[in-house]
Amino acid sequence: MFLPVFQGWARSIPYDLMTEADYKLFVQASVNEDELLDVYNEFYGYVFEKEGTYQLNQLEKEASSTKSYEIPVVGEVSEWLAAAIRFFQEFGGLYIRSVQQTYIEVIVQLIAQGLADGKSMQETAKEVEEYVNRRNFYRWQSERIVRTESGTAMNGATNQAGEFSTLQSEKAWISTRDARTRGRRNRSRFDHYDADGQKVDYEEPFLISNLQYGTKEAVAFPGDPRASAANKLYCQCTFRIKAKRDANED
Repeated sequence: MFLPVFQGWARSIPYDLMTEADYKLFVQASVNEDELLDVYNEFYGYVFEKEGTYQLNQLEKEASSTKSYEIPVVGEVSEWLAAAIRFFQEFGGLYIRSVQQTYIEVIVQLIAQGLADGKSMQETAKEVEEYVNRRNFYRWQSERIVRTESGTAMNGATNQAGEFSTLQSEKAWISTRDARTRGRRNRSRFDHYDADGQKVDYEEPFLISNLQYGTKEAVAFPGDPRASAANKLYCQCTFRIKAKRDANED
């Protein structure tokens, strides 16, 4: 999904026109933010609809509901897709800028390395052009983006399921509890290891311990875009919403 966008950008660069003085400008000009935004919206919309519907159905089943949740539609846009777009519009700016900058740095570094090796601009441009036309160009970076965004999107969808539900519910933090989990074992600033199993009402935030300062940071869910970078980047934690009782009950 993401890979064709980056490959298309790299292949659109007019390598034969670049000079040592302006190659960075040509690389920056190859970035098409609208294309990347379209892919992000499609990705988040798909994950929100699939994961959100599943989580909401699970929530309803726990409350002995017999009817499967159907996606309400407003115009031609499902509520899940609309929720995904709102989520990304609110938080996606940082993702877009980071991904674009990383791509630019990769291409610029390839060109700079060729020049540092004593090759002419023409030789370097030809080699870089051949490199970006390979089928596996930027594959690992694209896969990393998918892994990172999948966690954020899935947790965002689960959170949205709680908003769509008419049930009173609580949520529980789920940590992987392995060597990579944030906590005292790997001297991370925030403690996700001991957060495992923490339960709060759906409307309330999780409180994650800051081991460096002895304070707690409030987050709505694992990977919450509003959290500190050290508390969200590459987080593998998830969470679960569990029904308490119908909101209309006395």
